[in-house]
Amino acid sequence: MKLSLVVFLLLCYCTQGISQYKQMLHKPYKDKVEGIDRLYRNTINKGIEDSLYIKKYAKQIEKFAIENQDEELALEANLLYAYSYWYIYGHKNHDLIYNLIDVAQKGKNKKVAHIEERAAHTVATYYWRKKEYEKSFEWLLRSAKVLETMKPESFPNMAEHLNFIGYCYYYFKDFSNALIY
Repeated sequence: MKLSLVVFLLLCYCTQGISQYKQMLHKPYKDKVEGIDRLYRNTINKGIEDSLYIKKYAKQIEKFAIENQDEELALEANLLYAYSYWYIYGHKNHDLIYNLIDVAQKGKNKKVAHIEERAAHTVATYYWRKKEYEKSFEWLLRSAKVLETMKPESFPNMAEHLNFIGYCYYYFKDFSNALIY
């Protein structure tokens, strides 16, 4: 009895990630934002233990998305891959930021604003933390343009992203622009 319970729980745990992304198929971002948060946390945690896991899992999601004609989910897989590697290894390998820059461009080209915005926000944050303020502001301005095209009800992260832009203006004592955000 105990053995079967352990096997059942292990099976549930191992298949949890699979069901996470399958539930996101053809849903708008606002309806899957919490699932995406869990997906990223789980992927990063597993990726810390096994660096090959991230690439394999992201490719699995991308393949599933393409087979089911969900281009947005395929882009989410690209962002998951780029963000997870950057999050874990970016402090050692600064070139990983270019993967996020590529995803931002893909999001723009495919007109998936939340992908472009989330990648751009991460790039702006990265440069801000490195004290490369000019590069950071280039990405913040791009971020602001993307956010202007979005509605708060379709992008639950809007307040957080706008707040960061306002904070950056405030840091440089540009109070009039800070107030806008």
